[in-house]
Amino acid sequence: MAKRIIPKCFDDDQIIKFFDSIKKTNLAVACWLALMLGLRIGDIINLKWKDINLESLKIFIRRGKTGEDNLDFPSTMLPILKKWKYLTEKKSEYILPYTSENNETRLARLTHSFGQARRASGLNNITYITKYGKEKKKFTFHSLRHTAGRLTLEKTGDIYFTKELLRHSSIKSTEIYSSVSNTKKRETLERIHNFNKPKQQNQNIQSVIINPLDALKMKFINEEITEQEYLNKIRILNLTKVMLVN
Repeated sequence: MAKRIIPKCFDDDQIIKFFDSIKKTNLAVACWLALMLGLRIGDIINLKWKDINLESLKIFIRRGKTGEDNLDFPSTMLPILKKWKYLTEKKSEYILPYTSENNETRLARLTHSFGQARRASGLNNITYITKYGKEKKKFTFHSLRHTAGRLTLEKTGDIYFTKELLRHSSIKSTEIYSSVSNTKKRETLERIHNFNKPKQQNQNIQSVIINPLDALKMKFINEEITEQEYLNKIRILNLTKVMLVN
């Protein structure tokens, strides 16, 4: 039997560090879409405003890996999408308003921006060895899609809902996330029953994503960031604050 490949997902602390390190708004929006809806990078760079119906809460994927498809998106995404549309629609028909209309160039720029944020977040040195013995970076843009799958399965426990969200043609493709979720459950179980260790005061991913501005204000008040850094991050966080689950 072939060994099951465990997807390269961000854990909760890593995803917070990564989003906090994003400096480019195009990247922030792209990563937000990938994390919220499990979109592939190709889906995102091809996405146009005419493909997003803000009334019916649907996104039309034109040239996805699994063909054309209509995706539902939660109403919590609506305020950010409306604001982003207001800011960018006149600049480009694409949701990511890069100057180039060439897909390869747009893909290269987005990938490069992702690498910059990965380095800034301190996650660049996390690697793994492929079956061919080659060392590779653990986190790529596709890791956001994997993380969306992990979070969805952990929060809902519904593998079929997760399959529909990720648009897998076979449930076997979705089952890989059960391995990640089982590992998470084991870690949580061990932590709950290990009474000798002090409780970790780690930030909860949901509270950080729902209330990121409060954390940013505290950093500014404590002089951990400059005024310019504060203003830049306010601009990005206003576009990227999201609610993964209620």
